[in-house]
Amino acid sequence: MVTEIELKYSLLETSNTARSTQIKTVISQLLTEHDLTFVHQEKSLSNCYFDTPDFTLRKNRIALRTRGTKKGAENEHFEQTIKTSGKVIAGLHQRPEYNVDINNAKPLLALFPATIWPNNTDINQLQQQVIELFATNFTRNTWLVTIPNIQGNTQDNAQIEVAFDCGDIVCSGYQYKEPIHEVELEVVSGPTDALFGLTKLLFSKLALRPGQLTKAARGYALYRQSIDTSNICLEKSLPINTPPELPLIKLTSNESLKTALMEGLSTSLTQLQLRVDEYVATCANEANTSVQNESDALTARQITALQKIQTLLILLRHGFWIFEAELTERDEFIRKELSYFIGKFSWLDKVLNDQLFSHFLSHSLEKTEIDVVVGMNEAEKSLLEFTLESIITIDDDNDPYPDSAHTLSLLHSERFNQLQLSLLMLLLKNEHNSSELQQSNMAIVDFSAAQLTSYRNAVNSELANLFAKDKPYLITENKSAQVLLNRALLTICWLGSVFTDSESDIIKTYIAPWLDIKESVNKLQCVVALESRLQVMDAKALLEKPVEIEHITAWLTSLHDKCIIDLDQAVVNSAGMEPYWPETYCK
Repeated sequence: MVTEIELKYSLLETSNTARSTQIKTVISQLLTEHDLTFVHQEKSLSNCYFDTPDFTLRKNRIALRTRGTKKGAENEHFEQTIKTSGKVIAGLHQRPEYNVDINNAKPLLALFPATIWPNNTDINQLQQQVIELFATNFTRNTWLVTIPNIQGNTQDNAQIEVAFDCGDIVCSGYQYKEPIHEVELEVVSGPTDALFGLTKLLFSKLALRPGQLTKAARGYALYRQSIDTSNICLEKSLPINTPPELPLIKLTSNESLKTALMEGLSTSLTQLQLRVDEYVATCANEANTSVQNESDALTARQITALQKIQTLLILLRHGFWIFEAELTERDEFIRKELSYFIGKFSWLDKVLNDQLFSHFLSHSLEKTEIDVVVGMNEAEKSLLEFTLESIITIDDDNDPYPDSAHTLSLLHSERFNQLQLSLLMLLLKNEHNSSELQQSNMAIVDFSAAQLTSYRNAVNSELANLFAKDKPYLITENKSAQVLLNRALLTICWLGSVFTDSESDIIKTYIAPWLDIKESVNKLQCVVALESRLQVMDAKALLEKPVEIEHITAWLTSLHDKCIIDLDQAVVNSAGMEPYWPETYCK
């Protein structure tokens, strides 16, 4: 048994032969330029993955495969492998692995150590039940790289294997294939630091992104797709008029502050990388359909995926703020890099505002309680919508949003990869000092309650000040109040589960008034924006529109009043929220 320690990365490039040859050349040249000694090999691999029809092995977190390896004119060599449950942190995979030589591609389970199977497993019965689910066929190029010891002691040199895999994942009788276009770096011998140093070199030349999903995980997904063809190309429609939900980090009340921080960073980073994979898959799917237009402009589905990425970057940065005392000055660099990439996606805020704007208008015109609209006939409503469209486009700055090629390049950039690797190294550094992590200098319960109470009081105080002036609409211009509300929600995401199960409705019920405030503010901002645009609309242009302007003015006034009432009620509900954490900390 060995423990596999490797970093997995997916390449942005498509898996065509010419591109694969170029990547091989790039890797060899890069190693040569840095005076690194290596041995290169190329071989063809055929892997068959097995399980029972009801996924007995998968349920026990066991992956079973047989591999046929062929180098040049040599006879094919067969090996069977079992990988048991391990862990994945930001693309770093650590899993126990058992390998046994066999004569062909059919597995012989009795050859594996009996200790790896769950209790009471009938090996003979399991042998009869396993079937081939899917296969991976690819060409593997490997570079066995020697990393010199910095002190010159050759006995302490590290060896890292770099592997470039290019091929497909296939299911028998199924037309769809999953492409394999990956780079893996595995520690053969020596310290893990050597792995990270070599990885940074690859970032400088290759467009990569961390791979959370193994070939086996992707193969299982393809197999499920092959036996349930009703779901092919049918994705659930995603809401594009509301911000993505913030994920809740699962913490327990017996953790130290440092372990809580590391748990939150690990969870958020994992979700970030999965969402990047989701965005890349969306780009690939829509590039193969008529959805993607000639200009390569982003589609609504792609924008939604990018908003999830932006949200997770913000959540990660917030952890660096609230746990600032647990971090070093060196870690401050990571927070700044998170801010840099949040800024790179700031244009998404305008996209979301435009989506909310359009959604709000279409729904407002349909609401029967607005007497001004109810009194109109269909022709007048059509003219109203036409004029509103003219008003909406007045302030359009025509600044183009980044296209999919630009965003893909950003998500596979050297700097973005360096950020994620820095987060991984921070997590591993603290994992190695696990004994220190358990020595909590402050209970997570005390810390969480203090943070939650502080933000609750600050939000209520800010809102009370606005309403004391009898001008609640000023919240649309008060950026500090909106930022404070967002940070309060982010703090709930980080610390809210300390006092209750993260799956319970307690947290959702608690934050509901704050979400109502955000929704009311968004609606009010839409109305205020329309009112402002109406005032600057060219008088001559208005005369050319066959609709009376008072209809729009009256309609907007009605909407404005309703938004103020909704906002007022949301603020009252917010002030009446009862904390679900111990009252001792609510002063």
